[in-house]
Amino acid sequence: MMPRMPLLSRSALFGATLFALGCPAAPPSDGAATTQTAAAPDTSAAPTPAAPTGPVAERWIVVSHTFAGVSAIGEDEAKEWYGRALALGSDIATFGADQCERPAYDRSTASAGSLLVDDFRITPAQLGLADSASIEVTHVSCAGSPWSSPAGDLYRFADGRAFIVGEGVWFQLVREGGAASPMSTP
Repeated sequence: MMPRMPLLSRSALFGATLFALGCPAAPPSDGAATTQTAAAPDTSAAPTPAAPTGPVAERWIVVSHTFAGVSAIGEDEAKEWYGRALALGSDIATFGADQCERPAYDRSTASAGSLLVDDFRITPAQLGLADSASIEVTHVSCAGSPWSSPAGDLYRFADGRAFIVGEGVWFQLVREGGAASPMSTP
């Protein structure tokens, strides 16, 4: 009979996993988020999204990222997301190789203070927002089920910035054509 080995606590196992992945255990000590911006998106390594079968109401490109809390990837992996396209259409939504058939878009608005603290355990200041700022969230569902892609939730700030969250990293999107989009489109 094999002797029983002591089990690690969940927090110790989580910490060991973060350490092994090279992830920070906590946000920067001054509470500030770190942001990286691409000079120009390199689309050569980005997967080519499937062509939507219906009209595309919006097309967004990942151009930068912000670490605001614990993330599962590092700088190099985050930069690999630059140039990925998010297309939101009436018949299909795509993000890189992820596809959503028969998408439905459900919008809600929340205050930055409650949404970011409650759902992500970060402060609005880490993303350059006031507690009272509004965030519009577009939830994407595919044939009646939530889209499990990082693009399944699109966060739009009143200042025109838009983000998706993947691997614990906030990826900023710019609407194709270079202009940031105000809230409530398409």
